[in-house]
Amino acid sequence: MDLLETWRKWADDNAKGQPPYVLDADKGSEMFRKPKANRLNLGLLPYPFIGDLENATIFVLMANPNAGPSVAYADRGWDKNKHIANLKQDFSDLELPLESLSRDPNPEDYWYRRLRRTIDRIGQGKSLSHGDAIELVAKNLAVIQRSPYWSTNFVDGVENLPSSQLAMDYVKKEIVLRVKNDNAVLIVGRRVRDWNKDSFLLDELGENERLITKANRFGSLNPNTAGGKAILRHFGIND
Repeated sequence: MDLLETWRKWADDNAKGQPPYVLDADKGSEMFRKPKANRLNLGLLPYPFIGDLENATIFVLMANPNAGPSVAYADRGWDKNKHIANLKQDFSDLELPLESLSRDPNPEDYWYRRLRRTIDRIGQGKSLSHGDAIELVAKNLAVIQRSPYWSTNFVDGVENLPSSQLAMDYVKKEIVLRVKNDNAVLIVGRRVRDWNKDSFLLDELGENERLITKANRFGSLNPNTAGGKAILRHFGIND
């Protein structure tokens, strides 16, 4: 099964159960027998991707969902049901598919903080209200994590897990093809060496303005960054 089918089935079978939350294929891995596995938060549902991957046209590759090993849903005010909907890629009950973006945004929400100024430019360039510009971005942008498990920093070794390989395979087989066909933008926000292992992305896509491998290391996608400029171009707005 591919990335989406695997996590959809896992959510159906496991998301309502009790932690630890680990993909079946990862269980028994040597990684989880090492002390550094304690830096992973397996009490939160895995978060291998965010947004509507099947319909997105802008993909951001990141490292890991960020939360320390003791963080609980109540600590952050997160809605577990939204995480389940994201895993199942079922957005029928959600306002927008990209969590932490809403038409009435919280200024502190992770992706809103990183996209706000670019959203402003999109609204200006396309004569959209701020809410409509947010909706346009939220329906077109998706994020894929190199590690599906929450941690404060990337835990070396996670990239060798089957769950991480699923993410890599999806990028290779699905997203690269969309970029080649001029149907998508690919922004490598974190772990460039991992995502571009053996120069795969550069070999496949070459010097393509739809491939950004020198994104802002802090995850910003505002208009003065390479990633933000690529998003503006994608929507037909001169940066």
